[in-house]
Amino acid sequence: MSKLKAAGLIFKYLMEESEKSQRKKEPFRKSALEKAAKLVACGFWDNYVVAGAILRPNDPDVFDFDDPDYKGPSEKILKYIRRSLDGGPHDEAEIESANARMRAFTSLEKVTKYSQTAGIRSDGDIAKKFPKQPRILRIIPRKTVKRIFERIAAHHTLVSTQLELLGSYARGAESSSDVDILFIGGPSSFTQFINRIAGASWISRGDQKANGLIPIPKSEEMVRVDIFRTDPASANAARVYLIGNADRNKRMRASYKSQGLKLNQYGVWNPAGDRVDKYWRLSTYYKNAGEEIPELVVD
Repeated sequence: MSKLKAAGLIFKYLMEESEKSQRKKEPFRKSALEKAAKLVACGFWDNYVVAGAILRPNDPDVFDFDDPDYKGPSEKILKYIRRSLDGGPHDEAEIESANARMRAFTSLEKVTKYSQTAGIRSDGDIAKKFPKQPRILRIIPRKTVKRIFERIAAHHTLVSTQLELLGSYARGAESSSDVDILFIGGPSSFTQFINRIAGASWISRGDQKANGLIPIPKSEEMVRVDIFRTDPASANAARVYLIGNADRNKRMRASYKSQGLKLNQYGVWNPAGDRVDKYWRLSTYYKNAGEEIPELVVD
């Protein structure tokens, strides 16, 4: 069973629970679950907020899922999912994993904080932001990824900043689920750059990252775009993170952890919180983790 299927079934369950909560006048559940339902209705559940918690557990801009209050998968939800299946094989562990992340996510404080970051606080906000549900291209051909990057890069005219196309494209993949771009520069320059990108529908944006949809030229479809910002001193660490893939990044973090260090997209840190990767080459991050540096493909 796919993660998307598991996520969809969980959302269906949560929306039904939301209706029950409204009847019982339970404000905590009502608030958290209504936001989940609204986001699903907007058509962004596969890459946004709640679904991000399910499908992108390693994304530091979603949430930390080591929730001390999480007590294990809810048997009630698992039973509901089993009843909802149309038959055929499904991965029970995958469902449990998705449920675990959902349980860790459904904190009113976390949901409210993230939705407010995106500027969504009411049905009216949603209607203004997305008056018509866009058609999102889920599998983006390599040449389309390049076209989107070139369209975005046309707005990059700021001195002393740099723009790079990374993600699965840099690894040579023939298709991608989104477009990952690295902006190297200061926060004020990043804000100026994001504001200049014509036609973008930003779902969330701050001084570290912007996430949204960009229209494909001469098409009614749009693609997901994540633009990350980093300072020049952290550029190579950010490149490691964005080049990926997720499995390699996970192994590298584990390797550094075994050495008493912490690796993230901002650098390598010792227990005292000091950076130890100043002036490192890109290859050094991989070498110190016992990994081969991936061969980057640029068309």
